[in-house]
Amino acid sequence: MKKVLEDHKLVKKKLQPPIFNSFKGWKSEFIEISYINKIVPEIVWIAYLNNFIRVPKTVELISYLIENINNTKSASEYSQNLFISNYEKINIKEIKTLEGEKFKYLKEQIRSFINIHPECPINKIFNIKPEKPNASEITEYKKILNLLLDKTSILSVHTLSNIVYHLIDNKNLSVGQDSIFVELNKIKDYPKTMFSKKLASSIRASLNPIMCNDNFVLQESQWQKNFWNNTYKLEPYKIENIYF
Repeated sequence: MKKVLEDHKLVKKKLQPPIFNSFKGWKSEFIEISYINKIVPEIVWIAYLNNFIRVPKTVELISYLIENINNTKSASEYSQNLFISNYEKINIKEIKTLEGEKFKYLKEQIRSFINIHPECPINKIFNIKPEKPNASEITEYKKILNLLLDKTSILSVHTLSNIVYHLIDNKNLSVGQDSIFVELNKIKDYPKTMFSKKLASSIRASLNPIMCNDNFVLQESQWQKNFWNNTYKLEPYKIENIYF
């Protein structure tokens, strides 16, 4: 049986996953980033959807949303509208009115998240009138956030796999025949199989070159600055695993 990290290369006491070779110029552009401060604020909305409607439905609805906004001038400035900060630059006037059952369903599923974060840039799309979050919404938010802070939790791994799926689908991530991501669907087995654990490791590693690249994510983002401040205000110093 193969070891989980046996295909990683040890360089200066750090393991480099083979997935890095999918990104052109990663050796000169790669910067280690904070998962908590840089990645969690950008993907928390997807974790929310995965928690309530599961991965396949989340993939379907996000694909629908991106397809409807990616052709706008302001949206096309960034390669991915998976990440919340990028919505700061989107001009809502350029986007045709979204309607239909899919959009209504997506809007209802994200409503409690907007109640928690009423100034979230993604609400440009949904135009939800925020209400004061109730105790149940705050409890659910804490649960989701604590799971997301653990990079090895099922919710985190499935959320990150959702990101990788869309990166591949939009041709922002190269996948050759020998890439582990050819079998991305096997992440559903995580953490029950050795292969799914290896796949999860590659998924986590693949986000670093994306999240520190201004072509993919708005780097000087007000959302990233405000996200944790807003969270602390809900229940100061009582969010578990905050320094995980």
